[in-house]
Amino acid sequence: MGKVVYCNCDSENSNFWKFFVDNFQEYSLKALYATCHNLNGQGTMLKYDGNNIIRQTLQGTGDFNSPECLNIMDSCDIVCT
Repeated sequence: MGKVVYCNCDSENSNFWKFFVDNFQEYSLKALYATCHNLNGQGTMLKYDGNNIIRQTLQGTGDFNSPECLNIMDSCDIVCT
């Protein structure tokens, strides 16, 4: 209960992302995060709280090994890849 899930190489088109959004309440999640690369080389992060999806541009490329994405991962309970 109250877990934070991170999909570290996914966008809103990912089946992992869709699964966790669709089952957010059933699993009593606290938050869902996803990061991905964009074609322009800039990374994107999605945050979902059960009601709203917030899209943010990352400082870097969204590479899962980047310090920015590793910090996100460290703040989460479950990483789904």
